[in-house]
Amino acid sequence: MAFPKIPRSDTKKGKVLSSLLRYNHVSNMGLIPTIDSWASASRISELRADGWSIEDIYVYELGKSVKTKRYYIRVKNLVNYLENHKVKDFLSKSEMTYKKAS
Repeated sequence: MAFPKIPRSDTKKGKVLSSLLRYNHVSNMGLIPTIDSWASASRISELRADGWSIEDIYVYELGKSVKTKRYYIRVKNLVNYLENHKVKDFLSKSEMTYKKAS
């Protein structure tokens, strides 16, 4: 099986992947201020198409009838990804990219 395609760090897809790799999980609602977009599910779909093993579960907001998703990478996959030097480089670049932007 081929290693997943790594997006550019300065894209919304790159920011979503960076968040997943750093924090192991993200939610639709949690990504809105991060990537300034309501299209987080599309970015997740693109990452899956690129070969990233991303799981999801439905989460119900307390007191609301809204159903959102939380996305995560299983620990065994996360460990494998984080051992790869290209992923390490990607995370370093994404950290520098978003430090410059803030």
